[in-house]
Amino acid sequence: MKILLFSNGFYPALGGIESISETLADDFVREGHDVCLITRTKGNGVKRFSYPIYRLPSIVVVIKMIFWADVVFENNPCLRMSWPLYFLKKAHVTALQTWIGHPDKSKTIIERLKIKLVKRSSRVIACSDAIRKNIIPYATTVGNPYDDVVFKRIHSISKQKDFVFLGRLVSDKGADLAIKAFEILSSEYLDKSLTLTVIGEGDEEVKLRGLAAQSRFSKNIFFKGSLKGKQLCETLNEHRYLLIPSIWKEPFGIVALEGMACECIPIVSAGGGLPDAVGLAGLVFERGSVADLVEKMRIVLNEENVRQVLLDSATSQLSNHKSLTVSRIYLSMFQQSLNDLKL
Repeated sequence: MKILLFSNGFYPALGGIESISETLADDFVREGHDVCLITRTKGNGVKRFSYPIYRLPSIVVVIKMIFWADVVFENNPCLRMSWPLYFLKKAHVTALQTWIGHPDKSKTIIERLKIKLVKRSSRVIACSDAIRKNIIPYATTVGNPYDDVVFKRIHSISKQKDFVFLGRLVSDKGADLAIKAFEILSSEYLDKSLTLTVIGEGDEEVKLRGLAAQSRFSKNIFFKGSLKGKQLCETLNEHRYLLIPSIWKEPFGIVALEGMACECIPIVSAGGGLPDAVGLAGLVFERGSVADLVEKMRIVLNEENVRQVLLDSATSQLSNHKSLTVSRIYLSMFQQSLNDLKL
């Protein structure tokens, strides 16, 4: 199968959609398919790929590659690049990786138009039930993949540390809630000398460091900056619990899968796709509530039987999100779209 993949963002840019596009494209090639990727991201970086990449191509090149492809796949709507599709009969699959507009507000005219155009795809995939219900209810929910080669339990690393926050240090991600909850919890468990590690960078870093410095337990709060790949995996393996206290309704939550793969028990905020990502393998707290976050942190500290149930559930949850498992579901939907076109 010849697959043309549209991805607004791609390497060397960093982000969820960028990494998902790369993972899927790599797996499609591994499964024996021809892939070409079109992106709006400039710059080549140092990494090399086994498929051609066109960066900000002319419309002539875009149309040429659409004619080349058996199936066109938009990993999140890429209308500024893919608009010729709406005048050409082609097997066309669109994946929704994030909200179109604000999830809690009515859609603008432009957002409704974007949804209307997405509905013209042969198949629509949503990364979580929350995205599906909010945008296109008849879409097929396929949870995102994580890199199961990089993220795994390293048994030679002992879990000597407690809580870890992983995410961009911006207001939407709720790192301040993690620090406030840790302060309250630490005052209740003085004998345990609990630890909190903050992994990430962002505009709120100075403010968050200041908040941590004001804590009675500042010596037990550690900022690690941005970590990736093997180094991130090793750091997660040192910790028991992963905090994802997002204020924003996350579309999904790959970081939860990465943590679970390293045997961290995730505690995530309600709303959006984070509950989908953790399934029965994590605890969900009321979004924005420090009190409820503290309560869920108490549970994992105090109740060994709950911890074991969550850890046991992670194996099944992760099996649904291994990269090749997810990629094969996508490929099956591509083939279905291609078969429909031939009828």
